[in-house]
Amino acid sequence: MVLSRFIKISALVCIIGLSGCDRPFTDPATPDIDILSPDFSSIIVNDLVTISISAAGFRAIASATVNGEPMTLDPSNGNWSIDWNLVQGVNRFDIQVTDVDGGVTDTTEYATRMSYVVTPRLNSMKVATGGHATTTTFNGALLVTGGTEVAGGTAINRVEILPAGSTVFQTASGTLVNARSGHTSTLLPDGRILIAGGSRTDDITSVGDLVEEPEIFNPDDQSFEPMFVSGDPIRRSFHTASTRLVNGSIILDLYGGVGDVQYSPESRLGIRSDLRSFQVLGDSLIALSPAVGPNLPEAISGHTQTPLQSNAFFFPGEYLISGSWFISGARADVGFKVNFGGQTGIVTEETAVLSTPRTRHAAERLGNDTVIFWGGRQESRNSALNDAELYVPQANRFILLPFDSTLPPVKRYGHTATLLFPGRMIVVGGYSNTGVAIPHVEIFDYQQ
Repeated sequence: MVLSRFIKISALVCIIGLSGCDRPFTDPATPDIDILSPDFSSIIVNDLVTISISAAGFRAIASATVNGEPMTLDPSNGNWSIDWNLVQGVNRFDIQVTDVDGGVTDTTEYATRMSYVVTPRLNSMKVATGGHATTTTFNGALLVTGGTEVAGGTAINRVEILPAGSTVFQTASGTLVNARSGHTSTLLPDGRILIAGGSRTDDITSVGDLVEEPEIFNPDDQSFEPMFVSGDPIRRSFHTASTRLVNGSIILDLYGGVGDVQYSPESRLGIRSDLRSFQVLGDSLIALSPAVGPNLPEAISGHTQTPLQSNAFFFPGEYLISGSWFISGARADVGFKVNFGGQTGIVTEETAVLSTPRTRHAAERLGNDTVIFWGGRQESRNSALNDAELYVPQANRFILLPFDSTLPPVKRYGHTATLLFPGRMIVVGGYSNTGVAIPHVEIFDYQQ
């Protein structure tokens, strides 16, 4: 009896031992890489940098390379380094570390080199406004439409033009058909500019405050004419707009904003999450979707929608949508890409969100598909910001831009930022912390 039990236990031990011998051998971890310098999460202004890393693993490190170029080992601390000349814009670095047994670890980093200067120009606007819209015309002039003179004030129908190459704004000969603020202004392929949405006041309290009738600007005689809308009217403000080409037709898409979120059986004011599309046909907009269209990922207003491609002026296809909304102490940070040119229709993809939550900021595409975000505010009207961030799509990262502390940008929100030509952006108007519109502009000259 005892012998039988001994044989069974011995057999069990033998089986366990054999099964353990059959387990596959697990290779120790490949080397770890720690970036010591430079700080890839910051803008780099110098052309020469030293890329320095530490690498460690179960086995000794045999080599390290950057974009195939060998790094040098410092025996005193075990770190690897290489000097590198950066080009303006986004620089990609493929870093590879190999141990003595051939174990390899790869990582990719992006360094953004950018030289820039901000120049204020005082009292540039004839009438200071915030909540206006700006668009460059075919001849390079900047068109500034509508807005209010104080935060929460009544919209005006005033129009100013900054001629190409000039530093002095001029009063346009025409005025808006409808005074409005928080509207969009979109350049069409025929040179006309389409004005859509907005509100009669910067402080919207009801659907009745919204401007329903769009209008069109003719640069030849600086005139504005109302546009007919086939379908339910446009009821949104602080939204964004873009155009795309579908089967030879120009489509206008409006997204988000404060507006009518219900229409039927009765109107209801709220933050919109839907995308509504229209065909631009002469002096008319033909509705292609219901009054409340299909939803995109988030309900938001006061956001920005910026093209990411450089190879298509009117119909970029892919846009970056960024911003935050603040309601009674609550906050949601929004960041995603929307692609209107996908094979399966409209496609969205989540992205990083802004480092500093903000709304009613301005954004503009600069170069190498990077996007700059300027100013804005947080929940209260006296929380205007005077910083800027750069979105680097290759790294899906936002980077704060350092400014000269002796001459920082003006704190503002409800302003616009528009590229006058490659290398120069202009920041126009907006409100200060006191709610008064700012007459000064800032010129952002950059190399990228």
